[in-house]
Parts: sequence; C-alpha cells; structure tokens
Amino acid sequence: QITTNSSLVFDVSSLTSEQAALVPEIASAWSILNQSIGPLPSGATVIRTKENSSVFNFSFDSIAKSKGYQVIVANDSDFTDLKFQQSIEAKGGASLILSPYAGRANRICFRLLAQNGTVVTYNGLRIPSLQEVTTGGIEGPTTKLIFNNHHLQGFNFSSLLLNDRRRGQEAVEAAIQFLKMEQ
Repeated sequence: QITTNSSLVFDVSSLTSEQAALVPEIASAWSILNQSIGPLPSGATVIRTKENSSVFNFSFDSIAKSKGYQVIVANDSDFTDLKFQQSIEAKGGASLILSPYAGRANRICFRLLAQNGTVVTYNGLRIPSLQEVTTGGIEGPTTKLIFNNHHLQGFNFSSLLLNDRRRGQEAVEAAIQFLKMEQ
C-alpha cells in the first residue's frame, strides 16, 4: 500500500516494490498530460528538458507518444540556439513545453510556443547563464499571454494530492495501470 499525506491509500500489491516506488513520478507525468493542460492537437509538438529523472522521462515520453504527440528532448543550450528555435518555428511552434525553469528562462520558452501553447514549470530552477534579476518566481511576457493565448502553469504533484483528491487518485491509478502494462 501507498499512503499519501492527504490520507489517500492505494493498493500496489500487484506491483513489485521497485515499481511501486516509481508511481509518483509516473503519476506526475500522466497528470501533466491528462489533467494539467487541455487536450493537444494530434501530432502536437511537445518539448521537455532533460533535467528530469529517467523514470519521469520514459513515462512522460511514452504517454505523450501514445497520444500522438511528437516529443522533442532539449538541452539547456537548445533554447538559445537559433537553429533549434527555427526548427520549432517551422513546425508551427510547440503546444507544450515542460520546463523546470522559471524567471527569464521562461521568456525563451514562450518564443517557441504555438498559438494557445502552454509552458508548465514544475521546479522553479533558473538557468545560470540566463539568470537576471526578476520580480521573482515564474514569469512570462504579458503580450504573449494575451495576444497568443499562451498559458503558464506551475505543477507540483504533492499539492495536487493535497488539494484535489479525485485528480490525485486518478493520476496514481493511471500510473499503476501504466506499470502493470509494462510487466
């Protein structure tokens, strides 16, 4: 059994102990793609950074690809690379960018978004080479938010479990099913 700090209890008896330990990361990936953002168009470009765990990366990529999304894995330097930016622009921009960064670094992400695109930040890190004094926290260019209908959203799975038991439970149950399919 897994018991969360919000008193939810999940039966993981059909999983190995190693698999059970992976449930929170897989549930986070599932929740971002199925609950945190609206449905993306088929073939949508999704960019994620490499700064996640290998479990999260595998589950995020698998879930995104099963939904028909094109996943692009980016390094820090890709976001400032003109050729990378042009390749994303040629695709019409990214529908979703999953980034651990905040502050000025998110401004670069917004340049790569498609109309109605979303940046989901989950950690609030800053890229040292891009770090500037900001008003703090997550920021994005107001004109992009308004005129391109861009979205900026934070994500924290622990908060989801505490504040929305139904969605948290749904995400954990989906993660358990994902792991059962991998057996």
